[in-house]
Amino acid sequence: DNAADAGPAKAQALYGWELLYGTGAGATERGQRYVFEAAQGGQPWALRHMAEVRNREGQWALAEKWLLPAVYGGDVEARFDRDALYASERPGVEVKASNALEIFQSLADGDYAARARVSLADMATRGLGMKKNPKQAMQWLLPVAEKGDLNAQTRLGLGYLYGDFGKVDEAKAKRWLQAPLAARQGWASKSYGGGLYQHGQ
Repeated sequence: DNAADAGPAKAQALYGWELLYGTGAGATERGQRYVFEAAQGGQPWALRHMAEVRNREGQWALAEKWLLPAVYGGDVEARFDRDALYASERPGVEVKASNALEIFQSLADGDYAARARVSLADMATRGLGMKKNPKQAMQWLLPVAEKGDLNAQTRLGLGYLYGDFGKVDEAKAKRWLQAPLAARQGWASKSYGGGLYQHGQ
């Protein structure tokens, strides 16, 4: 307690995380208080956490406000979270999906190519900032998935499972999701289970 109470923001964020997700899990109110204070101090993870909470509550304008300090501080995760918010064109957020599309396209061949290509593929399959284009989505995903990127493999596998590329293909879905599931990638496990339930498996 003393270390977190005395600051700095990093210590507050670490202690808040422990209360929310670690050994002290269950102390939600105290954990949120420490994370809030860490976010006020500019700690990137805490800022992203506060944005995620507001995003789940449908307070998208507030989510954007929490993300921006982390973005301006150079946090890459916050930048992708912000651009995903823009891509979805949530009420209260002025930046449009077309702007997010341009940003992701500018990153598609740089240091963050894999992450950007997964984002672009998601926009193409959902018709955000462009017409739905499953073929283009596949072209963005395959090169990085074949190189072993777990996020790309997950998106590709889920695309086959949910029919984003046409007909549902559970065999291909299982093949592409094998590595992400073995690595215990959270959103792969949750979405794969939901997909199987949806298809009556």
